[in-house]
Amino acid sequence: MRTFRRVLLFFVVLLVAAVAALIIYSPKLILYPIRGSTADVFAHPRPGVALSKMRIEPAKGITIEGFRMEPEGAGGSLPTLILLHGICNSKDAYEDYARHFCREGFRVVAFDSRAHGKSRGGCCTYGWHEKDDVSKIIDEVIKLDPGTRIGLFGNSMGGAIGLQAMAADKRIECGVIESTFADFREAVYLHTSEWTGVNFSPYLDPVLWRAGVQGSWDPFEVRPEEAAKSIDRPVFLAHGTRDELFPISQGERIFRNLASPDKEWVRVEGAGHGGLGDAYGPGYGKRVTGFFKKWLM
Repeated sequence: MRTFRRVLLFFVVLLVAAVAALIIYSPKLILYPIRGSTADVFAHPRPGVALSKMRIEPAKGITIEGFRMEPEGAGGSLPTLILLHGICNSKDAYEDYARHFCREGFRVVAFDSRAHGKSRGGCCTYGWHEKDDVSKIIDEVIKLDPGTRIGLFGNSMGGAIGLQAMAADKRIECGVIESTFADFREAVYLHTSEWTGVNFSPYLDPVLWRAGVQGSWDPFEVRPEEAAKSIDRPVFLAHGTRDELFPISQGERIFRNLASPDKEWVRVEGAGHGGLGDAYGPGYGKRVTGFFKKWLM
């Protein structure tokens, strides 16, 4: 009996230690995701586009690195698209997108989000602070081209940032949003369960609370589906039926909440979290480009 009690006590102590470690160390995984490595967009210059570096400093000690790309020799004002990447990714992943949109007559700007790519300082807050960064990017773009019209393209985390930015800044006239989440707290639960196969939900609220304290933000208020209620401009929202991170129901909830009378819902059969264009076919890219041309040109 005494041996059983000792073994039981050992496992209780082990469980408490594991939970404590989860609560103490897991916030860093939220605030500082793995930085994805992609080829530098400046490494292989190509003809036909003018490429230049951009940088904003939204707060002391924080620098957000980006690029501006536009058709070579373009004169006059151009519509501008802001590209917002997903978690563990970077602006450089959108080089092909940027070149495509330049060929279609757009200026493109893309930035490494906080705690991603070459940006330095700050932590990832999934739109809480990043939406304000988008507004500062727009300020810089307008300094260069006061007559420009602004649209944005956001994928996954970038889509969540994009929706929150659109709700906060009316200068953004339209947006294409792909494969994003409706509620950050719920997204963490879903992702953790998918990744580990274990239901950690009873312990995740303290983890999120600590992440909020450490990063000066409120994870429980990062809710793109709520931001959607304030968006009255055109939105093209796409989601795959087999999204392994965020079920398509997340996208459907956002779409229902969008206040815009000019909203489009694209249900991509068989698509996972990425590769919507591959699953949909060549017509997908044409629809996205046509959407931006309709509302910005």
